[in-house]
Amino acid sequence: MTWWRLHYHLIWTTRDRLPVIDEARSELLMRVLPGLARQDRSLIHGIGLMPEHVHVAISIPPAVAIAKVVNRLKGSSSHLMFDEERDTGNDTWPGWAEGYGVLSFRENELKSVVHYVTHQPEHHAHDRLSEMLENWGGNDTQER
Repeated sequence: MTWWRLHYHLIWTTRDRLPVIDEARSELLMRVLPGLARQDRSLIHGIGLMPEHVHVAISIPPAVAIAKVVNRLKGSSSHLMFDEERDTGNDTWPGWAEGYGVLSFRENELKSVVHYVTHQPEHHAHDRLSEMLENWGGNDTQER
């Protein structure tokens, strides 16, 4: 058995940063993202949603590429939202922007990262944001 502790903070945005993550979409994302992550043997520790972006604190096993997990999370959730809206006649979901941000962090930082992720509305309301995490463009493919 392999022992591992690899933690990541993922960030992605809606296309054109449109503020379309409403209560219904938030409920759908909170319901489906953990199951999608489990398909790649990953564990979501926390999800934070704002109208135009998503934060996820996640552990991903070393045998699974981060890009594969993000592709599943973004692609499958977007398809589900398109499908739900098609069924209701509402077709306002723009999809996700290309790209994503990812940062790794240590085991002893897990609690504080989960707090940051899960308290997004409060951080935004009080302007207590991580510049590195919040200013990530979402459409920017530049590697750092």
